[in-house]
Amino acid sequence: MGKDIRYALTIGPHVDFIPANFHLISDQADTVVFENGNQFVVEEGAFGRFSGPLAKLSGSCYVDESGVLYSYQADTKTAEVVFVQKGIQNLFLPEKIEPEEGLVCQVVGIGQDAFFMAEGTERVVFEDLAQIQYVSAYGFANCPTLSFVEECNVLEKVEEETLIPEKEVSEEPEFKFDKWYFLLKRI
Repeated sequence: MGKDIRYALTIGPHVDFIPANFHLISDQADTVVFENGNQFVVEEGAFGRFSGPLAKLSGSCYVDESGVLYSYQADTKTAEVVFVQKGIQNLFLPEKIEPEEGLVCQVVGIGQDAFFMAEGTERVVFEDLAQIQYVSAYGFANCPTLSFVEECNVLEKVEEETLIPEKEVSEEPEFKFDKWYFLLKRI
């Protein structure tokens, strides 16, 4: 019988809907790459074979210019980072995204396993760390090259299983150090 054919699947900029039965195509792909600057809707199960964040991907999605995939809710005007593609060495996460013309969504969270296959990501810079309300379980897990998570002008270095601040930690709410210590400890 024939051999399995494996390939890299690219979701191009003109795709606006990915149906659940898309898994018949995506199941044979080794990797999925999302082209930058695209907005689309995904039905649950479209990437069923994949582990990590793609397996659960559904709803309204947006890929920004750096290649970060967000899931967003138009009614609440909120978004979360759901998938960071490999090869983004220094990643800037904005306070807001505009997935559709006239719709601005606040980036409020990091989804489960969002950095799961983010090979090569070394630094993540948040435009406004205070806006991040949650980091889901293992949000930064399986990203072995990640060494810095910072807010503009606030730098903390991430060591193997602990967060070591380079300066005295303030109790001011905008740093949310206790929250980040607990969540980043899982890396």
